Amino acid sequence: MSIPPEVFDIGKVLVGGIVGSKPLAKLVEVVSAGIGTLYKPKAMRNEAEAKAYELEVMSRAEAKSSIIKLEVEQDIASRVRSRLYHQEISRQHNLDNIIDNSIIYLNEEVSEDPIDDDWRTRFFNKAQDIKSEEVQKIWSKILANEINTPGTVSLRTLDVLSNVSMSDAKLFTKLCKLSTINGHVLKYNLGFENFDLSYDEILHLMDAGLLLNETNIYSDSDDFKLVTINGKSGLLLEWHKLKLFITKGYLTPVLFFTSLINKNKKIYFFPSIVLTIAGKELLPFIGDSVDLEYISRVKISLKKIGYKVQEIN
Repeated sequence: MSIPPEVFDIGKVLVGGIVGSKPLAKLVEVVSAGIGTLYKPKAMRNEAEAKAYELEVMSRAEAKSSIIKLEVEQDIASRVRSRLYHQEISRQHNLDNIIDNSIIYLNEEVSEDPIDDDWRTRFFNKAQDIKSEEVQKIWSKILANEINTPGTVSLRTLDVLSNVSMSDAKLFTKLCKLSTINGHVLKYNLGFENFDLSYDEILHLMDAGLLLNETNIYSDSDDFKLVTINGKSGLLLEWHKLKLFITKGYLTPVLFFTSLINKNKKIYFFPSIVLTIAGKELLPFIGDSVDLEYISRVKISLKKIGYKVQEIN
């Protein structure tokens, strides 16, 4: 649909907002196409417009109920109409919160690539039923990210996220503080109970489609590669703004046994649990904090079995 020219100037009136109007104009265009009507950010809606906006949503709900009314008795149709009013108003409030909050995450420069129609439709169909403010924040970041750089979050991830509750999001946030940037959480004698995550909660995250069962980190896996730093070859494990460079030290019984059963794995072998593809795609939107106590325990555990561990910038 075409967007009136005045919409493209609305970025100028946002106090502390984005420099220029291009990112905001793209957001308005994407949202308007997704919800089927011209969208204005909250900063541009006065009280009268807000009321008119609500009446417009109600009229759309009434149009839906009129179809039903032809097939059911009058009193049932009345209840259906009332339910649709409340449902559609609630959904519109949810979308308004998500869309308005996405503005602060827009880059000053956004990609010229269009957003996939199927992605946009799936996003708004799923997002309209998200009521938790904490989970809405994740949806806001994803919408802004898709406008900034289309194609980084899959349709399947949107489906997984649509079933994530506020309690799920809190559990996942705890896990993300332990995860490397590519979605691995080391397990070497590190009981997750020490980091406020019970075994049942780990199983719950698996059931939610965010976490796989245990796997292993090898130096020739897709996620981890050997690197050379200051002439030494080793494995680089990276968390948000924190990197550990792992090299072979003295050959403990653990490393000796590992080298025997993994001759083609260059000895580096770390038991871990790993995020699903959806979990990995959502990881950047959860936050960038790291549990430093966990990192300290990781370093101690690796040193005990014979690795040398160096924290690098």
